[in-house]
Amino acid sequence: MSANRPTPVVVAYCRAGFEPEATADLARLMEAAGTVGRIDANNGDGFVTASLEAFDAKRWSSAFDRHPPVFVRGSFIGTGPHALASPADAGRPDRVTPIVDAIAALPQRAAAGVWVEFPDTNEGKALSTLARALAPRVDEALRERGLVDARHALRQHVFLRDRNTAHVGTSSVTTGSPWPMGIPRLRMPHGAPSRSLR
Repeated sequence: MSANRPTPVVVAYCRAGFEPEATADLARLMEAAGTVGRIDANNGDGFVTASLEAFDAKRWSSAFDRHPPVFVRGSFIGTGPHALASPADAGRPDRVTPIVDAIAALPQRAAAGVWVEFPDTNEGKALSTLARALAPRVDEALRERGLVDARHALRQHVFLRDRNTAHVGTSSVTTGSPWPMGIPRLRMPHGAPSRSLR
């Protein structure tokens, strides 16, 4: 990659403990897409990343269609990890500006909307309050820069690895996961019996 174009990174979500299987999914996709790179995975993280070389978006999309992953819940292609704030920062650090700047630097930066996500782990769920607070502020800042278009075929992602670090990127609205973090959220009908009473 050139100095002006960072190495593309795939962020793939999985159930905690299934990182080896998600790694195998990504390895098959990389082989089918004719690309090479380094896959990083830690057991229990709930996600896997792959830094890609010789990346071609069309070949990757075709490989994804021909070899859909089994253990990957959802994924996007982007950059990172990006520093959002230093642990030494006092008060309320501005995490929105570095997020929006990172999205604005993506080759495909305009999209239909943004999801702010985090790992589906006990540690990751501790980020849910921060994610909910950031989502409308990031969306507003992106709209001010003209980077949101409801008709666009891409969706923007911000993936919080922790409170101070994130990946950003895009996925296809039509072929990507229809749910944030790749997890369907089922709404119980009003008045449905509670499972806790059984």
